[in-house]
Amino acid sequence: MKGSIKGQLNYIWKQIDGIGVSKKEARSNSNLKSVDGNRPVSALVHSYEYKDEIFKTGRQLGEFAREHFGIRDFEKIDGRVVESFIEHKISEGVSKGTLDNYISHLSKIQIGLEKIASQNGKEYRAFTKEDLASVKEVVRDLTPNQHVNRAYNNPNALISNLSGKEFVAAKLQLDYGLRITEATFIKENQLEGNTLTFQGKGGYILQKELSPELANQIRGYMENGVFKVDQNHFRESLKDACRIEGENYTGAHGLRYNFAQNTFIERFENNLSKGMSPDEAEREALKYTSEEMGHHREEITKHYLG
Repeated sequence: MKGSIKGQLNYIWKQIDGIGVSKKEARSNSNLKSVDGNRPVSALVHSYEYKDEIFKTGRQLGEFAREHFGIRDFEKIDGRVVESFIEHKISEGVSKGTLDNYISHLSKIQIGLEKIASQNGKEYRAFTKEDLASVKEVVRDLTPNQHVNRAYNNPNALISNLSGKEFVAAKLQLDYGLRITEATFIKENQLEGNTLTFQGKGGYILQKELSPELANQIRGYMENGVFKVDQNHFRESLKDACRIEGENYTGAHGLRYNFAQNTFIERFENNLSKGMSPDEAEREALKYTSEEMGHHREEITKHYLG
């Protein structure tokens, strides 16, 4: 999609403009559910006030995507960008209520983007409803008044109950710290040899050196050059594994907690063995863990350390 942020948002708005349309009628004619899946929602926006809120959030997302990822097209803003945007807002101390509002606004933008892709006969590539559900999980986990340690007690035993592509996705989260949006959608050109690359600008380029076995498994499960796992089914499988192992289900995000804590402890102990003072060892380990998780504010990473 070409044009300025404002111009693109105006185009998206045309797809969701419900001013003058009965909200009750729009709900009854819609098969959409809220991000949490608990209630029917209209695909349209029915007030100028809410339109202004959506435009404000959309402008902030557009500016963030341009500044940190070099993305100027809303149709190329994927789940990874949206999650980074929300994590950035969390690090600024934005309240949970405001974060939930951001996600609601983004859900309307997502509907508009999906309509545009359909009308133009293009494959939809922007952030999805599943991505927003994952971001909602992040908000639940990381906002200060909601935060608890989500790490699993025995994550390796837990994911041993998974199979196929879902086991691979879980390994990517547990052993390499990938977000669910990164672990469940990988393009062929991201994997060179055993090196998995996440492309972006503004410092958001991550490379993970995978085990040869895991890299080959990803390739083996690719269809038309894409490794893709249904996020909802992945979560349900993880819930089943938790029941088998007697663990409390804390979401797929819990595996990222395990990665953060394991990485921090290993790095901290290694720093001490090199003769660093405890304070120096801790600071360096936190910085290293933040970089490995794709964070650019260490305050976010601290949430993962329990």
